Amino acid sequence: MNMFHKPEVFAASFPELALADEFVTQGNLVYFTLEVKGDGYPVYVSGVIEASEKQDSFEYNETIDPQNAVDINFDYLEVDTQTLALVEDFSEYEVSNGMKFKLTEAQVQKLNEWLKEHAVEQKINQLKGCLA
Repeated sequence: MNMFHKPEVFAASFPELALADEFVTQGNLVYFTLEVKGDGYPVYVSGVIEASEKQDSFEYNETIDPQNAVDINFDYLEVDTQTLALVEDFSEYEVSNGMKFKLTEAQVQKLNEWLKEHAVEQKINQLKGCLA
């Protein structure tokens, strides 16, 4: 019987760590940090993951008149739980540089929200720069 099956990805995961507030994109790579929130000694795992490029649009209007609104297309990056990330740096965790790990659904969802917001913000700044 021939059935197409997408294999399940098994890798280490850090569900106890939360996504830090900052990330950096370079091409289609996203650099991020997972950390323990608190005032104590820094506990974190920094990683990099390859993202897919997606397209979307939003309504943009520089004036008060709603008739002047236009749809603006923009590109953004999106990560998923099936793509493995690589450890770039760590503190107080038993991992090694280059180790592969998997993001949780919650971590992916939060990172994707930030990536999309960042892309919209960049597009708005680009539009304002063109209008000035």
